[in-house]
Amino acid sequence: MKSRAGADRHSATGERNISRHGTVTGKLRWSSRFDFYVEADSGGYWMLDVPPPMAAEVDALIYTRVIVTGIRSGFADLHLLRIEESSARAAKFSRKCT
Repeated sequence: MKSRAGADRHSATGERNISRHGTVTGKLRWSSRFDFYVEADSGGYWMLDVPPPMAAEVDALIYTRVIVTGIRSGFADLHLLRIEESSARAAKFSRKCT
């Protein structure tokens, strides 16, 4: 069973209230315990449910800044719909999760 301790601690900038569909900007990471997850810029972590057809794309972006779009599927789980590499400019204009 995966631990979710501290997984949903986000700042008051809007990312805490991701309801159904949203975007998170942060560092894409991987661990044997959590699989793929995003360490959000505002703090906290989002575990990614990665569809098999997207696995290679996600794997190629590990340890880079990304913008992920998805649907909330659990406490701190996000079913991945889209992922793209983030640049400083893209991060500045990314939409906050609501």
